[in-house]
Parts: sequence; C-alpha cells; structure tokens
Amino acid sequence: MENTNLNYMLSRLGRISVHPWFISALNLCFFFILFNSVLDIFLTHASPYKEAEDIIEGVGVILIAWGVALEERNKLREVFGLLHQDGSDNALYEAALDENCHRYGLGLLLLGLFSEVGVECVRIPDRIIDTTSIENNVLLASACLQVVAGALMLRHVAYLLFISKKSVVSSAVKGKSN
Repeated sequence: MENTNLNYMLSRLGRISVHPWFISALNLCFFFILFNSVLDIFLTHASPYKEAEDIIEGVGVILIAWGVALEERNKLREVFGLLHQDGSDNALYEAALDENCHRYGLGLLLLGLFSEVGVECVRIPDRIIDTTSIENNVLLASACLQVVAGALMLRHVAYLLFISKKSVVSSAVKGKSN
C-alpha cells in the first residue's frame, strides 16, 4: 500500500516537472536571473572583472544544468512512467515537446559552456594567453552569449505556452503522409 502511494506521488511529481507550464515557469525564473546578471555586467563594463567572471560563471552553470535537464525531458518521462508511444494525438504532442526541449536544451548547454570558455581564457595566466588589455572585452563577449541564451529561453517559453496540440498533431500527420 505504501509503495503504491509513493509511486503515485512520484508519478504526479514527474507529470508536473515535465509539463510545459512548469518548464516555462523555470525558464522565466532562470531568465530573470540571467537578465539581472548580464545587465549588471554591461552597466559596470565588466569591472571589477573578477566579479564579472564569477557572475558569468554562475549563470553559465545554470544554463548548462538547465540545458541538460531540458534535453532529457523524454528520459524523465520514461523514468516517471509517462512515456506512451501509442500513436495517439497526446503521444505525438509529447514527442514534439520532447524534441523541442532537446533542441533548446542543447542550445542553452552550448551557450553556457562557451560563455564559461571566455571566463577561463581570462583566468589562464597571461604568459599562456595574454588577455591583459582585453579582459573586459572577452567577458563582455561571454555576457553576449548569455544574452543569446536569454533570447532562446524566451522563445522557448513562447513555443511551450502557445503551441497547440492540434497544430503539432496536424503537422505530424502531414509529415507522415509526405
């Protein structure tokens, strides 16, 4: 009996965690962290650069982690017993959401990684990579990658909130007939 309740609770938790509204809410939360961080970097012209490094690195870690989680929406649905491949309209819709989350997740992952590359280029000793006169520019370029990530997050939210099951299913059916 207790195991049944636990399975039910895990199933509900899984259903909530992969729901488009929940993913959109987290996207918006992370976007506001990113927005405030990047705004601070641009307003201070990445100075002091040690603080800018820490901010870019922190946001980069968030982007990487969130990107990986988004990429694995399909696997999360499988783990929580929510993966049904019966060809129904709902299965087609969920598969389209999985693919969309995978693509956006990959984008956030890569942008987060490469924004951290800029930070690491600045941190490497100047005898290896001399960034003495361009530290702020390198950090601002990393912040620009994070701006692109923020735009991706907002676009993903728009997709998740405004895509209709009917349009996904009709395009999937058209794709099969061609």
